[in-house]
Amino acid sequence: AIDYTLTMYFQQYWRDKRLAYAGIPLNLTLDNRVADQLWVPDTYFLNDKKSFVHGVTVKNRMIRLHPDGTVLYGLRITTTAACMMDLRRYPLDEQNCTLEIESYGYTTDDIEFYWRGGDNAVTGVERIELPQFSIVEYRLVSKNVVFATGAYPRLSLSFRLKRNIGYFILQTYMPSILITILSWVSFWINYDASAARVALGMYKCGSKPPPEVLTALTGSGRKGPQEPCASSQHRDTSAMDHDVLSHPQNAQCTECIFMTAYSAIYLTAEKHGFSTGW
Repeated sequence: AIDYTLTMYFQQYWRDKRLAYAGIPLNLTLDNRVADQLWVPDTYFLNDKKSFVHGVTVKNRMIRLHPDGTVLYGLRITTTAACMMDLRRYPLDEQNCTLEIESYGYTTDDIEFYWRGGDNAVTGVERIELPQFSIVEYRLVSKNVVFATGAYPRLSLSFRLKRNIGYFILQTYMPSILITILSWVSFWINYDASAARVALGMYKCGSKPPPEVLTALTGSGRKGPQEPCASSQHRDTSAMDHDVLSHPQNAQCTECIFMTAYSAIYLTAEKHGFSTGW
């Protein structure tokens, strides 16, 4: 399972005849503290792990009364919910994630839930952009679920997500293809070039040669990962750039490119009769 986080405007409507009024043909927007003095539904998110109502600069909730007693109760909520995933076809998979909304204590004998506006009750989904997924479609479902203590109303917002294959072509497929191609280069390297052959052999086995191994093989003074690339007084690389460059996948791609160049230079030198010294 993975977690996903939503920030949303969660609005609930109901009619309380005790709050109907006459003589003022206007809606009344009340202070958010009035919500503590009114009846409100005991709605909760069934599959959430952590949720909170925003509170800057005041608590983000709203009460609006209509003359007929209809109440609009609006909240700005951020919730982190769980999503069960089927990764058997990864990275060509499609996932279905839901947000389950249910009454905690009231049964269907006391309260009913429905999506106000039907299929148009949820807006803004088409504008959501995700780095690894595309939202193919979403569905709104209303149902009743039965437990030992009774039947409870439940609303479900279901997303069907399709993974973007382009990201994984660059991060997974291409490095694997390059490493596989690179592993065949060792057959054309001169048997005296131990440094190149050992490094390529390590790549062929699926591991990256440690810096100290390459240093011992080539005699170069390559710095290890614990040493900075420049002194602190001359280095102005941002933390974000450092994170991007030090990401394991990016590092693997970079090493693969350098090893490919290493092999290409070696073969070119051998072809033209130059002594490489490797």
